[in-house]
Amino acid sequence: MASASPDPDPSALLDGARALLDDCVVLAAARGVGPGARPGWAITAAFYAALHAISAYVLVRHNERVNPHQDRSHWFKKYPELAGNQLAFTSLKKQSEAFRYDFAPYTWDDADRSVAAPRQIVAKWAPQTRRRLPSGAE
Repeated sequence: MASASPDPDPSALLDGARALLDDCVVLAAARGVGPGARPGWAITAAFYAALHAISAYVLVRHNERVNPHQDRSHWFKKYPELAGNQLAFTSLKKQSEAFRYDFAPYTWDDADRSVAAPRQIVAKWAPQTRRRLPSGAE
């Protein structure tokens, strides 16, 4: 079983964010095909995509260590450039938790709307993060 690294690799975080967005596409394509293709899983994957993209940016730009399961909500106040993503991030987090812990019955329309925000977050922060990586780290 893989374990979390004490110092995550920003490139791996960004690659993971992209892979999770790809998973959202696969889940959406499998709508209604078996229990694994529930909309809540797409919302959860979308949340983690946003989480990883923002974590990679904070690690590279602000040299702030990212700990597994750390509450990152303080980053939106601490780093003003992230403030514009706070509402979308917080909403995704709540939706993911509602699905995982309370079995919230999301629809595919809900998932489609929810996945749009992390696509924008990854599209914004991934290039800014990659530009700050030491050459050869990409």
